[in-house]
Amino acid sequence: MDIVAKRSPADRDGARIAELNEDSYQYLLWDHQPLTDFWMVGPGKARTLARNYLFTMGEIAERAEWDEEFFYRTFGIDGEILIDHAFGIEPVTMKDIKSYHPDFSSLSQGQVLPRPYPFSEARNVLLEMIEMLCMHLFSDGITAKTYTWWVSYDYKSLEVCPEYDGPTVPDFYGRIHPKHSSGTVRMREKTNSFQTVSAGILSSFDRNTDRRLLFRRLGVCADKTIQDDGICQLDLFTDYGSLEKEKRLQGAVARVRRKYGMNAVFKGNNLLKGANQLERNRQIGGHRA
Repeated sequence: MDIVAKRSPADRDGARIAELNEDSYQYLLWDHQPLTDFWMVGPGKARTLARNYLFTMGEIAERAEWDEEFFYRTFGIDGEILIDHAFGIEPVTMKDIKSYHPDFSSLSQGQVLPRPYPFSEARNVLLEMIEMLCMHLFSDGITAKTYTWWVSYDYKSLEVCPEYDGPTVPDFYGRIHPKHSSGTVRMREKTNSFQTVSAGILSSFDRNTDRRLLFRRLGVCADKTIQDDGICQLDLFTDYGSLEKEKRLQGAVARVRRKYGMNAVFKGNNLLKGANQLERNRQIGGHRA
């Protein structure tokens, strides 16, 4: 649907709207390339298909007619999804979707920066995002033990750092940029403490990113969130008094923000160059309210 919508002419409001059924899907998209434009077909899967002379959804559908087992052998359960996708079939109904309850859930923050950011500015924006993530976790009464972060670099990084010799990948427009960086941080105990989470993520970020490059996308996620029952394994190295003080402070800030708005309380780093949390707090769905 996204592929067809992007090719459709915009209406007077600039919206591009498309619709598909099984017949129109086959007519419009069976010959579309590249396969990576389709949902759940990444570069690795596309390379595997190409090695077997499958370059379009139409060719996948034709192969499935006489060699369905190839897809199950090669991709497992994803093989069935790929076959359904090739024929334009969606077996999941709205009833299925509404009755679905995941075993685990996560909470994330992500954004595309308005311009290429140097390391120091990107690091500060990531700190802002960690603070908002921890505030949402605290307000929702949930916590997590594992956190992940990821960044994408801007293609102009290769202009400002011509000596860069690391791995590169093309973006959606075919421009070459340094390969993204990511990291996973596992805490000793489940926590939604900004002090603890920010220390862990920023330490991983500092170790695993290239400070010479320009940043364009940032993301941070609390994985497999669970209810915060207040129970934790005690140890000799944690300052529980400091954590309790921080929790009371988080509660006070949350109450003030609920009553007076998200920008009623903010930190000094929100005023640094490149910081954008105050502006994001004024937005609804990424647009100015």
